[in-house]
Amino acid sequence: MGHYVRRARLNLRLLEHLDLVKRTAEMARIFGIPFYDVILRGSQFRVESMLLRLAHTQNYIMVSPR
Repeated sequence: MGHYVRRARLNLRLLEHLDLVKRTAEMARIFGIPFYDVILRGSQFRVESMLLRLAHTQNYIMVSPR
């Protein structure tokens, strides 16, 4: 078995052991943000998501940084 195949299998086993895909998908579902943004943008995006929902319930409009 080649070196790269062994490294790829080890990475897949690590992802499986950490349950990374399932946990990330669950966070994306809970916070209502895309899967990729959970990984890429992290906690700041989750905080903004929660703040946006809270502001909406109070009839406020959030200013978007985009």
